Amino acid sequence: MTVDGGNLFGNRKESERKQTEFLCEETAKIGYDVFGIGSNDLNYGLAFLRQMESKYGFNFVSANLRDGNGKLLFEPWTTVESGGVKFGFISVIAPRYKIVTMTADNDEFAIDEPQAALDHYLPEMQGKVDVVVLLAQMPSAAVREMLTAMGPGSGIDI
Repeated sequence: MTVDGGNLFGNRKESERKQTEFLCEETAKIGYDVFGIGSNDLNYGLAFLRQMESKYGFNFVSANLRDGNGKLLFEPWTTVESGGVKFGFISVIAPRYKIVTMTADNDEFAIDEPQAALDHYLPEMQGKVDVVVLLAQMPSAAVREMLTAMGPGSGIDI
């Protein structure tokens, strides 16, 4: 099983768009199961990300990234079975990361507080997965602080 926490895509420069397409092609050959979302993944706009997602069969998840109308942009979590174990992957991104795209006139985003998103979706995962894996596009200290505040019964295993 291969997963990525986010920021697969390159810098917000037209010259790096081709490099990002090549990286997506090569990453697809490895066979990643799940990707969290990082702020760089929207550098070329949502339409480009959706194109790469469709073309290469990528599975992006995010429990707290919304469009300008308040709709989640991705499934909040997904499952992958490996070795008879059903893993649930949920992803959050810190609101401190500003999402700026090359198509800024067309894209609007909102980022919910990570802990609120997790508090909402983790109960939904209970009983449907054996192991819950958090992919957090956040500073390590912020992740530790959030998990400490959530307590040992948070439902997150890894």
